[in-house]
Amino acid sequence: MNIYTGEKEARLNVPMMEEDDISLDGAQPLSMETALITAEEENNDQKYMQHEESIKITASQGKIQLPKSQSELQTFQSSIAILKMRGSLFDQALEDLSELAHDIYYGREIVREDSILELLVCLMLGLEPEDIPNREINRERTAASVLGSAFQNNPAAIEEIDNAKKNIIYPSCTPNLANKIEEDNFISIFRKKLEKEQDAHNLKIKITTLSRLLKSNHFRGLFLENEGMELILAVFLKRGENFNTVKKKISELLIDNFLDESYGAQVNIWPKLPRSSKRFCEKSKNLFHDGCWEHHIEEFSTQVPTEDWPKNLLLALKSRRPKKISLKTEI
Repeated sequence: MNIYTGEKEARLNVPMMEEDDISLDGAQPLSMETALITAEEENNDQKYMQHEESIKITASQGKIQLPKSQSELQTFQSSIAILKMRGSLFDQALEDLSELAHDIYYGREIVREDSILELLVCLMLGLEPEDIPNREINRERTAASVLGSAFQNNPAAIEEIDNAKKNIIYPSCTPNLANKIEEDNFISIFRKKLEKEQDAHNLKIKITTLSRLLKSNHFRGLFLENEGMELILAVFLKRGENFNTVKKKISELLIDNFLDESYGAQVNIWPKLPRSSKRFCEKSKNLFHDGCWEHHIEEFSTQVPTEDWPKNLLLALKSRRPKKISLKTEI
């Protein structure tokens, strides 16, 4: 059952929308013989098998069935082990998780693995630990896809965020010299890399994943406290027609999480400030001010007059904005 709509849903999640999906054509599940090639990996697998009974109990209590496919279960266990040990089949393991994460059981288990969750967040942010093999795939996109699929329509995984929120907001990434960043805050790292990001598809998947993370009350609170909405506005203001689809994803994020209760949004927590004047928002120092969303959306809407979603977003914002008050900052 979907906790936001009250409607019954199938046990398996629907994978990320086609436009956000990652093509994994040709990727084959890893066999245990191929994946667990060292004694250390075999020991790790033994730990998983020993832990299986407790997993069954937990799954039963949470009314989440243990997957029937032993092949999929072995692939999942192998992938987790390889990622933890930075094995040579690292990228294949990451892609295999992307294939499995939409299942409610696997989605929840991914979030429960603190080190894996933190690794996925780091990869999504473009911060790769120094001890992983050279890349063969787009790891930012694949990691974001794994996380997004794990949280999609998965209340059990979202509940686990409450215990893992600091691993997401404050990931302990060890960036290599090529992408070294001093800040260790999810929002600040994302923002720092935003200027150089030219892959609209990467950003779209990240925004989709972020929207699903925001279904967690605890994560949402930390996100708002750390100027997360300013980050989202900065993404919205990326220039270029190729980013128009990203802007639409941001519109969906705002409506789903903050503006429309029928989509499960928690209303009256954002926006907190009244709308700012055009004159105020046109000043460069006020570009990312929270009261300037409408100004930027209206500017964009004039560029795409046939699109309805900017107009709908403006109406949704208008319905939630506090009434206008006199602000000294706008004088």
